[in-house]
Amino acid sequence: MNWRFGHSRRLGWFSANPDNELLQGCRLRGASTCGVSSGRLHLIHGGAEYDLGLISAMPLSMGGIAAYNIANMAGAALAAMALGIAPAAIAEVLARFGSDFKDNPGRMMRFEVGGVRVLIDYAHNPDGLRGFLKVANHMRGTGRLAVLLGQAGNRKDEDVEELAQVAAEFQPDLVVLKEDEAHLRGRAPGEVPRIIRAELQRLGFPDSALPIGNSEVEGARYALDWARPGDVLALPMHSPSARAAVVELLQKR
Repeated sequence: MNWRFGHSRRLGWFSANPDNELLQGCRLRGASTCGVSSGRLHLIHGGAEYDLGLISAMPLSMGGIAAYNIANMAGAALAAMALGIAPAAIAEVLARFGSDFKDNPGRMMRFEVGGVRVLIDYAHNPDGLRGFLKVANHMRGTGRLAVLLGQAGNRKDEDVEELAQVAAEFQPDLVVLKEDEAHLRGRAPGEVPRIIRAELQRLGFPDSALPIGNSEVEGARYALDWARPGDVLALPMHSPSARAAVVELLQKR
């Protein structure tokens, strides 16, 4: 139970494995749970079990490879059930939400331009970037991977370097260091891209794979011009206006 201001709250629990011991114990105590079983999302509430559908058919799961979105959907399903939304309505939304990039602007927006697959996401911290790049890396197959990388200025140097370290885990063929010009937040122009670039150089990336864009849009355009059919571009975009400009650019192409 969650206690706050003298009132108790029922907790719902979700996991990739609904049969793990923690969730089993919670259900025995009457808690609601949600998790994946045999590739399907199952929700148990009030002693009844509801099959919410095939995970790989849910657009937000990206064919079942976006593990963090599967967790998000399980949590959202529990919240919706607690609000009294019918299981059939929850299943219907999960089956279609995310099929149009306008459903969730700035989060896992997907495009294909001339055989190049482009992903746009906010991905502004190491965990978010790692989840985003796991999806991009899975999609690239035999193609190349390019990443647009930057950070807001109000982060410690070590935090900025950690972002570079996460990107390096996926061995991208190109990392475009962007100036996040809308979020300098006390940093001098060019300072954050230089920190990221220095860390990637330390990790063995050649200078030729580390161009710098003077803005988010310029960086995205560089990656698009570099790409060829079969490549995947992972573009974390932080400014809504820059994201809108890049989406417009993609639609024109």
